[in-house]
Amino acid sequence: MSNWKAPGPDRLHVFWVKKLTALHERIAAQLNSILRQPQSMPEWLVKGRTVLIRKDMNKEPTPDNYRPITCLPTIWKTFSGMIADRIMQHVTNNRVMSFEQKGARPGSRGTKEQLAIDRSVTEDNKKRHTNLAMAWIDYQKAYDSVPHTWITRCLEIYKIDKKIQQLIQTAMLQWKTMLTHGKTELGEIQIKRGIFQGDSLSPVLFCIALNPLSQILHKTGKEYVLGNGHKINHLLYMDDLKLYSKKEEDLNSLIRSVRSFSEDIGMRFGFNKCARLIIHRGKVKETTGLEVQDGIIRDVLKEGYKYLGIPQQRTNLADVTKNQARKEYKRRLKQVLKTRLYGSYKIEAINAFAIPVISYTGGVIKWTKQELDEINRQTRKILNMYGGLHPRADVHRLYLPRRMGGRGLKDIAEVIEDENRSLIEHIWNTTDDPLLALVKSNVSYQQKEDTHVSWRSQKIQEREAKWKEKPLHGQYPRQIEQVTDVKTRYNWLKTVRLKIETEALLTAAQDQALKTKAHNTYITKTATDPKCRMCGIADETIAHLLSGCQTLAANIYTTRHNEVAKCIHRDICKSMDVQVEEQPWKHQPLDITETEDFKLLWDFDICTDRHIRARRPDLVLVNKRKKCTLLIDISVPDDRNIKEKEREKIEKYQDLRIEVQRLWNTKTEVVPVVIGALGAYTPKLKRYLEKIPGTHNIPELMKAALLGSAHILRRCLDLPESW
Repeated sequence: MSNWKAPGPDRLHVFWVKKLTALHERIAAQLNSILRQPQSMPEWLVKGRTVLIRKDMNKEPTPDNYRPITCLPTIWKTFSGMIADRIMQHVTNNRVMSFEQKGARPGSRGTKEQLAIDRSVTEDNKKRHTNLAMAWIDYQKAYDSVPHTWITRCLEIYKIDKKIQQLIQTAMLQWKTMLTHGKTELGEIQIKRGIFQGDSLSPVLFCIALNPLSQILHKTGKEYVLGNGHKINHLLYMDDLKLYSKKEEDLNSLIRSVRSFSEDIGMRFGFNKCARLIIHRGKVKETTGLEVQDGIIRDVLKEGYKYLGIPQQRTNLADVTKNQARKEYKRRLKQVLKTRLYGSYKIEAINAFAIPVISYTGGVIKWTKQELDEINRQTRKILNMYGGLHPRADVHRLYLPRRMGGRGLKDIAEVIEDENRSLIEHIWNTTDDPLLALVKSNVSYQQKEDTHVSWRSQKIQEREAKWKEKPLHGQYPRQIEQVTDVKTRYNWLKTVRLKIETEALLTAAQDQALKTKAHNTYITKTATDPKCRMCGIADETIAHLLSGCQTLAANIYTTRHNEVAKCIHRDICKSMDVQVEEQPWKHQPLDITETEDFKLLWDFDICTDRHIRARRPDLVLVNKRKKCTLLIDISVPDDRNIKEKEREKIEKYQDLRIEVQRLWNTKTEVVPVVIGALGAYTPKLKRYLEKIPGTHNIPELMKAALLGSAHILRRCLDLPESW
């Protein structure tokens, strides 16, 4: 069960039920007691809170434009989830559930399977120019209409465990909910028919209640026969029903059978969302529709019918689907980029919120490579507009995982191909579904040689190789491999929370994509003087600006260095039980901070008996009780020099270490803390930090260094905040 499911009236989040394991045994005992004696079920356990959510904000606020979502007590959702699993296990093992119903079926790809089957049927008809009659049936308030008596009867028909039957019957008698709209409580109502939306048990009960309909339709014998000999007359996904037959008369008969069954169990057609289509010898035949009691099922219009999210007419309306998907994708992309999320979270949100709009069409709609590449280009353009991607940054890197130095954005073209491959793999691995068997003859679903997992892994490796092979953009990853390991060189991309503009600037700096004077002289050939604008001595490269400029060393480098040192100082103070500011950036170190057991010196010139050149480490920590001293020195060098800088710091303070050990009579050790200007660090850093008292957060140290580097680049290169 997801940690993020909304709690019901009990206000108990699933997180606490999962984490408070000491309560599990007691909760299990209570639930078993209720299962044995359903009459003991407390009323609060099945009382919900129903929120009315408006479906379409552009339509009038009429009752049919609201979707009721019920939040139930967390304990009941936990209980009902286990009951639902047991029921599905029973109907699956005994092959009770019709294969036409893909809703709530374990291991099913749900709507994707139905759309693949439907695509195979319509493409077969188009290829063979045969007769085909189709109808889309929609129920009015389907979840709210199923009678409790019919649910009970279906549980008996399919021989669900008696205890579970009694439990569900007792629960239905007590089902209540508080109807709310916004923050307004509209009143408490008794649920006398229909089932809760939001309960794990509800989809299972609904599918069982509609399962007899599939059996009735099978017995009619009115079907569409594909060229490969397979037969089909309907598909169901929850209450979304599509009918197939060879002739119009047969289709009308199927519709009347559905109508008769629906009336018997108290469910009604939503005629404004029902449609049919007659194809005679490969051509669409216009009709006046089918008149049934209470309404008319008309022919589907030219703009199509939206079935499981895909506009259809004779076949899937590919162009309409693509245009709608592109429009919604761009809307969601911009919506995410307008938020104040950190950069890594924005990328995650794009992957989880925007890209599924396109990926849902994978395996259902045929996209061309040019169309998908164009969406990728538009994505990068919009990212550039919102400061999330530098215009000259490496494109391959954008789509690599963050653990490998990329930004973690999903490539639309690869997402669609991965969806195609995973769906094909699922179809061919499913051997007991007769409906999926008819899909296997479709050329669009022919089996691939490699799995979609191995294909995806190969694409990642190819993309990484292309990035590293580039003379300019690949310079940083090639150099940094020599001084770090895979866990530390790009750790900042995963753990440090930066604005997306800052993240884009720093990755562009690593890609050597910023317009330094050396870049303009040697790369773009738009200038003739490569010397640094600050010192005028060395060539103005990214590495020089961040760690090699003599002019900047006196002030701006010191400021960045001190921000990192402050983090260490603050963490030591916390371990000494010294009160510090809650926010790290507000911490102001004192020259001397002393307690009964510790003395901490900040940027202190240590007096010695003999002349020692290096006698001013950044921090000196004396442990009076253990009689040991740490000489802590911080450095923020160029990323390529971090390993050398650690060795240099230790050697630099050896004389001071020996002198302090002699004068103060304490065991003394030099501890270097080295963070690269662009976020890299060596594997030794963690071991060094463990020697310093306190809990030291490496991402916090990296963030201080990276923000300082970003400030240096913006100031020296006169860049806007968007970069």
